[in-house]
Amino acid sequence: MYELNSNEKLTPAMFYTAEALFHGEVVTTDLTRVNIWLRSDSAPKYIHLLNAQMISLTGSRQTLKLDEAFLPTDEVIAYHVAPGVEIQMDYEEDEPNRHMVPTQVISPSFIIFQGDNRISTQTDFGTTLEVGRTAWLSFYNVTVSTPNMPKMSLKAEMVLLRPESFIFRPMG
Repeated sequence: MYELNSNEKLTPAMFYTAEALFHGEVVTTDLTRVNIWLRSDSAPKYIHLLNAQMISLTGSRQTLKLDEAFLPTDEVIAYHVAPGVEIQMDYEEDEPNRHMVPTQVISPSFIIFQGDNRISTQTDFGTTLEVGRTAWLSFYNVTVSTPNMPKMSLKAEMVLLRPESFIFRPMG
């Protein structure tokens, strides 16, 4: 089993690909803010997970336990720290000219994220998506569910999504 270096930590997190959900403890440096990690310059080529579980999101819904795994970062379409892990948000609450737009986000494997997208008050949701050039989009106060697994419903304060991997449905 992998032993942490003195400058490393474990953070429970969930990573979504087009075909699977990975839940485990991600290995990062002590200084890493895991909730914004993959959009930073320190994003790895592979995500190092310990004590992981892989759940197939295709018809079989098979589960595989993995003591240690390396997940290609390029395959990840969304991720968040596990519920209950304390995070620092990536915006200031009193930031002027911004508001939350309730939004539903749907993946090809029918993972549904329902929450808030923070956008400028000077534009609409479609324009924000069209002109945005970010590889990762922040999504807040999220409920994650899937019709394929009716008992799966979890809450996350913040999720990072690859916008080009999803269908967006503004709700407000």
